Amino acid sequence: MPPYLPVELLLPIFTQIRDEPDSLLFPNLNLFSCSLVCRFWYQCAFPLLLEGNNLYLNRDINKHTNLQLRRLADLMTESKRYGLSHAMLVEWVEIVVSKLFVPRLHTKGLDRRRIGMIDRLLRALQPQLNIIGLNLEGISKPNEIRNLHNIVSKLLPSLDSLTPPILQTLRACPNIRTTRFHRISYKVTPTDFADTVATWPNLQHLSILHPETYIPLGETIALLASSRPTLQTLDLDNSGAQEPDSVYHNLRTLLHHSALTLTSLTLPAPSNVPGPATSPETSNALFAFLVTLPLPNLDTLDLSLLGETLTSAPMVDTSPTSPATPLPWPSLRRLDTAGCSALSPAFLRAVITDCPRLEVVRTSFIHREYDEVQTVLTEGGFVRRENRGEWVGMGQPWVKYRPGSYRGFVGFDAYGY
Repeated sequence: MPPYLPVELLLPIFTQIRDEPDSLLFPNLNLFSCSLVCRFWYQCAFPLLLEGNNLYLNRDINKHTNLQLRRLADLMTESKRYGLSHAMLVEWVEIVVSKLFVPRLHTKGLDRRRIGMIDRLLRALQPQLNIIGLNLEGISKPNEIRNLHNIVSKLLPSLDSLTPPILQTLRACPNIRTTRFHRISYKVTPTDFADTVATWPNLQHLSILHPETYIPLGETIALLASSRPTLQTLDLDNSGAQEPDSVYHNLRTLLHHSALTLTSLTLPAPSNVPGPATSPETSNALFAFLVTLPLPNLDTLDLSLLGETLTSAPMVDTSPTSPATPLPWPSLRRLDTAGCSALSPAFLRAVITDCPRLEVVRTSFIHREYDEVQTVLTEGGFVRRENRGEWVGMGQPWVKYRPGSYRGFVGFDAYGY
């Protein structure tokens, strides 16, 4: 006799559980629980879950009580932990924001417990989840609008796509100070995205890195330049996007307004459409402006997106009769030039000389003058490290060596090298 119930007995039992007349929840939580008992039960129960599943009804998670929602989140989390396929039962989730408020004394407050359960469920459903919708119908009271940013800040880490409903929610949060759009798929127009960013008058940190889909940032830069913000972080990764010729002109204005407060800067790539914006003169003109702009608090500078369009260092005058003006970046500690295969080694020499706090430089093996670059870095007291930590990818980190510091390397622990 086998040590487990045979398929001939399990299937009728599971079918009965699936077809319970009072089971209106999709997926069926009781059958879901059975499918997690063991691999054998999973192989028997999961096909029945698929047969009785209703993707349209699954999107409405508002029908679940808090107890049912917690149970569904627990089951999906366990399924993901063991590499099972239950997440395909829910391809679309719609969150009715008005249902996330509970009555308080004289107003309505957030149901933080329910928001936390939804957050757990969304994390368990990634990356199979295709659509996350925020239904804002009925949100009109000032208290509800003020609390929208709490909901968005809690749920946005679970989202990998930026959609029009999410932008609508973000526009209702005027006090946003920090936004990080990392590895996001953009399903909105550049104009709508720019208009949304422009609604945050107190914005201090804007980081757009590693986009999954192209998003031109020219309109965003133009609106920010006209609003005169005091940014501390400005990371603009527009890889593959088609930018207007005016993108660098507006960027100069934006950098000028934020010069005294800026601590981290990633310069965007020029347009990939042949024309004035793709010429080396355009990138070098921006570069020439940057090296004369006093940035007293700049800690991190990333030039890697400029690529081959950055062909020279126009501020470096090597003639003995005309000494070059020192770079006005006294606080610079990290410099990324990977991808800038034509950047003059004279620029690196100037940075090492004029920026006494410089600790990490990332350069590329594909640099046309890599041997000279290595010589400049070695003479400046830098040692090449293996790729580890946050700057893994194209390029090689060089770390400042100073006798007497921990392990001899400045920033060894801080930057993971």
